[in-house]
Amino acid sequence: MKKDNSKIGKSIKQFRQRRNLTQNELASLIGKTGSSIQKYESGVTEVPLSVLEKIAHVLGCHVLDFLDFYSSNEWLDKRDNAAVDFLNSIGCKVIWDAGIFSDGDSDHSIIYYNNESYLIPVDELTSLISDMEFFTKNLVSRTLNKGVKFPIPDESINP
Repeated sequence: MKKDNSKIGKSIKQFRQRRNLTQNELASLIGKTGSSIQKYESGVTEVPLSVLEKIAHVLGCHVLDFLDFYSSNEWLDKRDNAAVDFLNSIGCKVIWDAGIFSDGDSDHSIIYYNNESYLIPVDELTSLISDMEFFTKNLVSRTLNKGVKFPIPDESINP
């Protein structure tokens, strides 16, 4: 995904200021320094996705609110494609936009599962994918909490 550091930084600054937070206050809430926030907001430093998620949580918005329209759509497309790939891997064949079944108000998707065909509104499939994202993050977090953090010796393998 193409990121524009300065646009993201300006968006972070706008959301932070709307919440009447200083850079140091935001930094404290996400475990960073005020200097880091200043660099993010000025576009000097790229904001890692994990930090962007923390900032969005503290500021009461979604990560996509920091991105421009093109980047947001690109991110959603990648997320949706990954979710459909996962559904396919567990035996759900998904046809995202079955346009011939449009009822005028909403488009529909088809899911083939256990030798049955299901016609569902696209917004329901989108909701399913959002739920998958939410629950997957919670399951990963719960699993990681059962582990022990350790330093990665070689920075080149740190994602």
